[in-house]
Amino acid sequence: MQEVEDIQLSQFGFEDLSLLDGEHVEMSLDLTDGSLEATDQEVLVLTDRRLLHLGGSRRNRMVSMAAVPDIGMMQMTNEKEGAGPFIWAALAFFVGIMLWQVVDHAVGGPAAGIVLLLMGLYIIYDRLTSPGKNILVFKSGVGEIRVEVRNEDVWSEIDSLAHKLFRLKDEGASRRYVNPCRFAMR
Repeated sequence: MQEVEDIQLSQFGFEDLSLLDGEHVEMSLDLTDGSLEATDQEVLVLTDRRLLHLGGSRRNRMVSMAAVPDIGMMQMTNEKEGAGPFIWAALAFFVGIMLWQVVDHAVGGPAAGIVLLLMGLYIIYDRLTSPGKNILVFKSGVGEIRVEVRNEDVWSEIDSLAHKLFRLKDEGASRRYVNPCRFAMR
C-alpha cells in the first residue's frame, strides 16, 4: 500500500515525499496555467488527513501542509497589484519630460519624451485593466497556506474542494467523540 501512495505524490514531481500510513488522496488541483511548458509545477493535494501545497521546480521545492482538523477557514479572493505600477508610470512621465527638455535634437528629444509618456500611460492602463491574482487562503492555527491559482479551469473545482475539506473536518471531529479515551482512576 505504501508504494501506491508514493506513486500518488510522485506524479506531481515529488518523488522524495510520501503519504502517511493509511492516508489517501481525496482530491488534487493543478494550480499552474495547465500548459505542458510550465517549469514550476504547483499542486494542492487534499488527503483524508492533511492539506498539502506542493510547488516549485526540481531545484527549488516548496511544501506547505496543515492537518485537516486544524484548518479553520478557507478564503477565496482576488488581489490586485499595489501602487508600484503607478510609481513606475510617474517615473516614466518625469524622465519623458526631462528627455524632451535635455536632448538637443529637433525630432529625437520630443520623440524620446513622447515614447516614455506613452509607456507611462500603458503601465497605468495595464494596471487598471488587469484582472489581478486569484488567491486561495487556508487559515490553520496561527499560520496560513496561501496559494495563487493561475489555472482558470480550477475555479470550477474549488467548491468541491471546500465541501470535501469541511466534510473531512467534521468526520474527524465526530470520530473524536465517538471513542473517548479511558483514564485510570487514581
